[in-house]
Amino acid sequence: MDTNPQTALPLVFTAARIAECLSVSPQAVRKALRSIRTASTQIVNGNEAAAWSIEQLPARVLERLNRAARRQNYHNVETMLAHKPAPWEPPIPLSQIADKYIIEANKLRDALQPSLGRLKILPRAEQEAQGIDDYARVFGKPCCPAWWWKLVDRAVRRDAGAERWNRIEIYLPDRLAAKEAAPQAKALESQHGDLIAYIDRCSRPPTPTQRRGIWTLAFETYDKLASGGIEDKRAARQVRAVLSTHAPFLTPTQEATLKAWNRKLPKWRERRIEGLFDARRENGDHFEFPPEDLLLIEREIVFKYNGEYARGWRAAQASGKLSQGTTLRYRYCPSRKSEVPLKLKLALGERPRILAVLHRRKRDFNSMKAHFTTTTEGLYSLDCISADDVTLPVYFYFRAEPDQAPIMVRGQCLIFIDLVSTCILGWSLQPDKNYNALVIYSQCKRVFAEKGIPRALLFEKGIWYNSKILTGDDPCSPTETTQGLKELGIEFFHAHSPEGKSEVEKVMDLVQDLMENEHGYCGRDERKDRPDWIKRDLAAVQSTAHPAEPSERFYSFDEWNNRLREIFEEYNSTKQQGRRLEGRSPEQAFIERWNTEDPPIRLADNPELQWLLSAKYTVNVGADGFKIRSGNREFKYYGEELSAFSGYPARVAFDPEFPDFAIVKDMKGKNSTIVPLARLRGFDR
Repeated sequence: MDTNPQTALPLVFTAARIAECLSVSPQAVRKALRSIRTASTQIVNGNEAAAWSIEQLPARVLERLNRAARRQNYHNVETMLAHKPAPWEPPIPLSQIADKYIIEANKLRDALQPSLGRLKILPRAEQEAQGIDDYARVFGKPCCPAWWWKLVDRAVRRDAGAERWNRIEIYLPDRLAAKEAAPQAKALESQHGDLIAYIDRCSRPPTPTQRRGIWTLAFETYDKLASGGIEDKRAARQVRAVLSTHAPFLTPTQEATLKAWNRKLPKWRERRIEGLFDARRENGDHFEFPPEDLLLIEREIVFKYNGEYARGWRAAQASGKLSQGTTLRYRYCPSRKSEVPLKLKLALGERPRILAVLHRRKRDFNSMKAHFTTTTEGLYSLDCISADDVTLPVYFYFRAEPDQAPIMVRGQCLIFIDLVSTCILGWSLQPDKNYNALVIYSQCKRVFAEKGIPRALLFEKGIWYNSKILTGDDPCSPTETTQGLKELGIEFFHAHSPEGKSEVEKVMDLVQDLMENEHGYCGRDERKDRPDWIKRDLAAVQSTAHPAEPSERFYSFDEWNNRLREIFEEYNSTKQQGRRLEGRSPEQAFIERWNTEDPPIRLADNPELQWLLSAKYTVNVGADGFKIRSGNREFKYYGEELSAFSGYPARVAFDPEFPDFAIVKDMKGKNSTIVPLARLRGFDR
């Protein structure tokens, strides 16, 4: 494979390809290039065609190609010419688009199709005149030339050189809406909003992980309905109706949905999530843990390791007392310290943890009472990370553009804490009222990289499921990420009430106590205890006649972010006299409660977790690797690891905050490899 740039042949392009990108006729391009000697020839449809390199093109043609490349969001002219796009498809399936848009597209096709067939025949002036006449004949009124050419250019661009002018899709308007849902579908949407929202966030087509996630949530919804008093058959019909309506990619017909339901439901009842995996992946006969092995493992977990599955499982293996069948089947497990067979988790359930608490006899948990007491007995630092968002009681300002007026906000601050030591591990300040899932994933990744991977995550349900990702050409999917983290052994707990996230609420309360003397402090409840001068200062800064300089009264976004760092460091280093810390600071407790015998693994040691928490990109891998652009930086990756992907498109997990390597998989999500960063180059936009 020759990657020497001095011996590589330059790319050449035919007049027809150049004309296709410029939306003109090939004859016009050949006329512009008639005085330039061809660089090479290409075989097109069995015929030899002249071809030119980009360096040979006249300045006028090159300028038009540059404008076309910018308009179509290509990096450069060479990329645009080398990439032959597929014909455009609407974001909503044609069968689901509202009838009024289809009718409008039919009329536009009648008006434009004759002109599109004459594009390469008639001069531009005649095309325009006849096209406007056709438009007036169909719509009953003429249009201006600029509007007519805009419609023609859109149809040509969507056709992508196929010249299939009869396709109704290329005439659809830019803004589309789906058909109004039937009354029954609206009722299902209101009753099963969580399941429908999960399905809507899945990619199309969904990944195997997302498919299992849909079935998992469907059966959980069914169990909830059945336990709530609804007849089993009626509950099953409701859930299947949601799957048939919103997830037709699972099964093609309602009959197929019923068959799949009847096949999967017994497996779900028997083995829960494990029953949704393809049994063929086990490549062996069905296996169940012998009762005596379960008893031995449970004894280790309860009496020696305080409910820690991983340590109890490893200790039981090391004891040599497990049966021969169990020993042979799991002779390579665990491959890492935190790994526990899913079948073992399903067989034991939560029983070992409950028995471990009872064995300690420190506190009794009574599920019938309306309160509970949190205990961290036997837990270590990073056993669980909790996160929540808070609107801090301090106004600050930022400018959307340097020359625009300042915007006064309190913003949103997402705080991550260690649940055992209450030490603040990280935070993210956003000037917006809402934040997206990228903030959560990036902060998770930063904490995992700096501290280690926790055994459990405690989030408020809304901040994990209701946020949306805004990065990459195939963004991180909350559905796939959540299911993938569960399958990697990281447990998820979701707080449905303030009491469920009381620990992080207490931390944020103590942190806000340290902000009372800060510029822009507006009180915990702004409606009741806001200082009088805050109202005057806000009015002065936001005045349209004579606005005051905000830096004299408030922090800027960067200043407040830096001040927050100091406040969080002050909190982490301050000793507390509570029952949990007993005169220690959160930072000191975090160090003392660190598990030296079984420390958390690092993010760098787990490529699969890095894949889940990174934005995904589709790249074409060439002989010299591939490049990814992020902002004003360009990252290049190549190496022997990419030899199997050369010449094919691939999926890449990439994070600009951790660019030292990228994870590459084929388009089916298999054949994973890690490729190091070869070069980082800055350039102007």
